[in-house]
Order: sequence, then structure tokens, then C-alpha cells
Amino acid sequence: MLKELTQEQKQWVEVTLSSMTEMEKICQTVCEIHSNISASGDVDAWLEKYPVGTVYVGSEVIDKKNKSYRQLKEEVSIVKAKTKIPLILCSDFEQGVGGQLDNDPFTCFPDSMAIAAAGNAQYAYEAGRINALESGVLGVHWTFSTVTDLAMGKDNPITLTRSFGSDPDTMIPFIRSHIRGLQEHGCAATGKHFPGDGVDNRNQHFVTSFNPLKKEEWMATYGKVWKAAIDEGLMTIMVGHIAMPELEKMDEKTHKYRPATASKLLMTDLLRGELGYKGLIVSDALGMNGFCSWADYETRLIDAFNGGVDVFLWPETERFVPMMMQALADGKISSERLDDAVRHVLELKARLDLKLGVVPFDGNGKKISSEIAANALNLLRNEKNTLPLEKKKDAKYLVMVTPSNERAKTVMTPFTEALKEYGNVDYCYFRDMDEEKLGEYDAVILMNVARARYGDSRGWEAQIWPFLKREECKKRIVIGFANPFFYYDVPSCDAYINTYNCYAETQKMMVKALFGEQDFPGKSPIEIPGYVKVGDGLRLK
Repeated sequence: MLKELTQEQKQWVEVTLSSMTEMEKICQTVCEIHSNISASGDVDAWLEKYPVGTVYVGSEVIDKKNKSYRQLKEEVSIVKAKTKIPLILCSDFEQGVGGQLDNDPFTCFPDSMAIAAAGNAQYAYEAGRINALESGVLGVHWTFSTVTDLAMGKDNPITLTRSFGSDPDTMIPFIRSHIRGLQEHGCAATGKHFPGDGVDNRNQHFVTSFNPLKKEEWMATYGKVWKAAIDEGLMTIMVGHIAMPELEKMDEKTHKYRPATASKLLMTDLLRGELGYKGLIVSDALGMNGFCSWADYETRLIDAFNGGVDVFLWPETERFVPMMMQALADGKISSERLDDAVRHVLELKARLDLKLGVVPFDGNGKKISSEIAANALNLLRNEKNTLPLEKKKDAKYLVMVTPSNERAKTVMTPFTEALKEYGNVDYCYFRDMDEEKLGEYDAVILMNVARARYGDSRGWEAQIWPFLKREECKKRIVIGFANPFFYYDVPSCDAYINTYNCYAETQKMMVKALFGEQDFPGKSPIEIPGYVKVGDGLRLK
């Protein structure tokens, strides 16, 4: 369970709360992104006017516009000493600090599903531990991970390899270990996205998506995972713009489904009541249409606050604070609910003990990250002993990437560069392949890099069928670097591998594995209907 505060910490919370003005209390419920504060032109003046409780630094996880260590360090140093009440600095280090920063000494870990595929929950603990220590070097003490969503829907565009898998019992040891690794080393973990993404085939950025499970099925799957995370002492939970139509019917007046971010039934009754959660509730980003489409600005923010949100992620602070002050004066929100929210914020700050100092740099992160990547390689099909490929002079390989866009293609250049050591390589978008020349290659390799940040989460393109039907293709190899469910669409390929992440180190290992220089020890963390069960995996040796 959530770690109990000491008497000294409790006293600090209550004394601090009692000393605050209504304006200061409302500001404590705000998490503002640093780029919005810096855009004001005067960070000191902005923070004096709006003494927010939390500042987000770095890049947003879907956007992935990575910053340098120097840039992030500057952001941190500018804001961390500017407010009377200590700030929490947070970021979205799902894949570690190195997953957000360019040109730095920090660790970029494979996605959560790769950690699960590697089959050792200690890897999850180490990823959390190193993430926390490296975050501490920057002065960041809250990360928007651990991802607790289940990969239950093969067409879900958001979860994919960010999840630890599809089976609750398999996932729970990894989730608990990752939370423990983070929080035992001074960084608050975040379970996301309550009540659980991973079933609907729609995107919260565009629409209020569904978790369509009936209550009993939800309790046996998502509820089981959430309860395990809560029992582990999870400090924060991020609520998603996800409706549960089996629990909360369509609003008869608006003909809309209420997202969890605006639902008292889901946040207060289910999460806090039935599951017994006592930590801090943070909203997902409030600019997403899954939230904005619920109601007008004032209504949706007040519904979210009254429903149970303690911290609002990027709520347009200059608009939010005066609106909430007026809502308090008008009785649309209560001082009791405000104190409850601020108390959760202050309790998190007390638990984190925000005394900044020199944090020892671990130095083992890249080694552990490489071990995870190597152990996650998961061979699921190898017909006619397609693999390992034969090493021979003048070999020719065609490598194609889907989806056919420049960002996806650029990400995969480490693979093609490594493959050039074994022969001549032609590299193209899938849509640009020359069907008539497919038989000229010793192997044709299709890399699926489909994920939401590339504008496509499935990777299916109409031109795939000629590649699959051409009998003169000597070896048709498909690798799921980002969408682990792609095998469902291409079961007639000769060989299929899931890597569960597409980082450069993994790509280089994947090339070695194709030629038998490295084995495929990974086990599938997901079920692929009709083809793969949880735990499946083939070996070459």
C-alpha cells in the first residue's frame, strides 16, 4: 500500500495547507509545461503570478521532439527555486531519460513489452531504478510511467508495445517491479491510463475512446492490474479520456459518453472507493479531443475537478486559475474538494522529500538496456528454416518499411546500415517496391514501424499483398518493431519476428540474429488471435 507519511511529514502538509490562499491552492492543482511558461518571456514573473505545483520539462512522449541534456538542465534550473512551496518537476520518461534526450549519457530502455518479452521481472526493476537515478540527476522526481494498460485489442493505436502485455497475471510482476524500482529511488511512478487503454481501436487524441468491458470482466483484467499496482504503493495515477459505457451510460441530454477524466463514478467511486486508492490523481493532457469534446471549457474542467482530478495537465493556466477562483466563489466547486486535491499534491511532495542534491550516476543503464533488447527478440514463425540467413558474397537484400513516411524510414536506418555488412541493400518505402524485381533478392525484409506518432498504428498498406503472394520471393521476412500484432495480417510470410521496440541497439542485434549470430530468447507477452499464445517463442539453437 501507499507508504505512510511520518508525523513530521503530516505536520508539514497540514501547516502548509493552512497557510495557503485560495489562489495558491488552485495553482497547486496545475501542472504546466515549461515551454508555455517560457513563452511568457519572464519566467520569474509568471511563476510569481501563478505559483503552480508542478512543472513538466522535456518533450511529450507521443511527439518525441527530443531535447538535449543541456536544454533540459536549463529548464530545470530556471524554475526549481522560484516558488515558496517546492515544485515537483515531472516528465514522460517511459523509456528512460535517454528516450527523451538527444546527445546525452543517459539510458534509453526498450519499450515495456520488450522488457516483458525478455522474461525477467528484475529487468523491470532495474529499468525503474536507473530511470529514477538518472531523473534525479536532472532534478526530476515524477515520471509519467509505469504503463499499466493491457494490450487486449490488436487494433488499438495507442498501447501497442508501451504495454507489458495482454495477460494480467503475466504483467503484474513486471508492473510491480517497475514501480518499486522507481519509487525506492526517489521518483514517483504513474500508472496510466485509468480505467485502461488497449481495447478500443480509436485514439483518445481524436475521440473519447472506450473501455467496453463489463464490470466483472474489467475487474478480472484491468481491475486486477490496478489493484496490484495500488497494493505496491503506486504514488500517482493518470486518468485517461476513456469512457466505460457498461458502467456509465450515454448522457441523455448531450448524447455523449463521459470520459473518465470527467467522471466521479470512475475516479471517486471506482478508483478511490472500490479499489482503495489514496494517492494523487492526475489528468491526461487536457488538449486532447477525447476530453475537449465532452463539454465547454468551464464545464469539462469543473466536472473533472469535482470528479476527482487533483492535478490538471496543461489546463491553459492563465484561463484556468481565474475560472476556478470564480467557480469557488459561485459554489460550483467546494473548498473541501479543493483542500482534498491540494492535500494529495502536498502529500506527494512530502513523500518525495524534495531536497535536491547530487544524485549518484549509476553507469550501468546501457548494459542492462542492451541485455533487455537481446533477450526480447521473439521469433514466432520460421517456415522451411528460413532463418538463419546464409552468409555469402554478393548477396542482395530488399528492405522495406511500413508505414511509408519519412519519419518511420529514418528511424530504421541503423538496421539497413548494419545489414550492409552482409551484402548489398536496397531500402525503400513499402509503397515504392518494384514487384517484378522481388525474385532477384536473397531475402526480402518488411519492417513494421507502425505507431501513433507516425500517423499510423497498424502499418497495413494495399501494396503488401503482392509481396506476400510472389512465389519467386526466396525468403519473405517480416519484423514487428513497433506493432506486435502485425503477424495477424501477414501469417503467410516465411519468418516473423517481434522485437517490441525499434531503438538503434535493437536494430543492430536484429541483423545479427537474422544470420544466426544471436538467438531469439524472447517469449510473447501478448496473444495474437489464432496464431500466438502468451509465452510463445522459437529458438534457432
